[in-house]
Amino acid sequence: MNAIKERKRMVTLTLKEKLAILQEAEECGNIRAIARKHKIYPQQIRQWRRDRIKFQHAIERNPKVKTIHTGKSVENVTVEQDILDWITELRSKDITVSTRQTIAKVLSLDETFHNGSTNALWKWIYVFLKRNNFSIRRITHKGQKLSGHLQQVHQDVIDAINKRFCIGGTLTDVTDSMFVNMDEIGVYYESSPSTTINEKGEKTISIRCTGSKSKRISICVACAYDGTKLPLLFIFKGKPNATIEKNLRNELGDGVIACCQENSWMNERVGQIWIEKVWKQYLNGVDNSFLLLDEFKCHMQGSFVKKVNELGTEVDFIPGGYTCRLQPCDVGVNKPLKQRIENYYMGWAIEKYQDLGPGDKIQAPTRKEITTWCLKAWEDISIDTIKNAFRHVGFETNKERNAYVDDIIEALNIVAI
Repeated sequence: MNAIKERKRMVTLTLKEKLAILQEAEECGNIRAIARKHKIYPQQIRQWRRDRIKFQHAIERNPKVKTIHTGKSVENVTVEQDILDWITELRSKDITVSTRQTIAKVLSLDETFHNGSTNALWKWIYVFLKRNNFSIRRITHKGQKLSGHLQQVHQDVIDAINKRFCIGGTLTDVTDSMFVNMDEIGVYYESSPSTTINEKGEKTISIRCTGSKSKRISICVACAYDGTKLPLLFIFKGKPNATIEKNLRNELGDGVIACCQENSWMNERVGQIWIEKVWKQYLNGVDNSFLLLDEFKCHMQGSFVKKVNELGTEVDFIPGGYTCRLQPCDVGVNKPLKQRIENYYMGWAIEKYQDLGPGDKIQAPTRKEITTWCLKAWEDISIDTIKNAFRHVGFETNKERNAYVDDIIEALNIVAI
């Protein structure tokens, strides 16, 4: 009895798993022993043996399928095919399609589809999506360009830059540690998450906060292909050369690079500070380097480009609208950095709030606390995370860039011999 109850608790197997168990039983020659091992009934394995051919055909259609039964028959094949073609066409143009739009489209094609019943149509739509390998997805990119065009431009830019690193290119002498991407990210004083654990049933979910959710700073994040992390530059809101900026060093401590700007944004002055205090110190006399930037206005100003060129740095810009694919910081560094900063904020908030009374005023985090969280979070980002971001974009290491050329030279030498 216990064995039977235990068998009933097992999850549904896919057809691939069933065929693997069937093969194991045939090789073993003892169906009962294999059935006990996998907590199933012997008659199930015998039935699978009879349905082997059907299993194989079903797996060819869908490797993850769990049954050979197709379920309830389609009510109107023509209408469903029209809907499938309609969704495919819209998504090929990156146009959003919702379940409500799909149901409205179905009724426009056939008012009697599923008797026009709202409940029946809502049940149908999810079955239809699953049957045609569709799902409701969260949008990960918004832009004016088609995804296919994004991919083509992405490949063209990557090929052009990688070619410049090959033998004979303008960046041949640039090492992996001198291939750097720089970007700016915004960090809010109150990095509270959008979700929380709470009991079921409550209609209003409240959280305590400082009321400083709109206050923010900017951080200049820069990292190299070999995983090297350059020092962060913090941009606080305030007037340049005024009281706040003059007191930053005493407030934040030695070693923290910070300045002020009226909106806590990157501008020409802040760009020059970054060059002097971060980039110039990082180069430390190296003559050949490469800086990859987005087309932010202050990055493209003549004073900024001229200054880095004088330091032996070649600058290239990612076309507007393509940073989601071509900027390593955007692709794999900024998000984990922000998540770690949020984790430090949540730890601070739990410790700060739990002993406060209902009417106690909550103080916002200080500049010192925010910079500390950011520096710790930046330290937590691993070298592999940065390397993977560059590789995911499509950039190649010096060794990889020149491997193809070395293979050609070796082949030519063999032929000459």
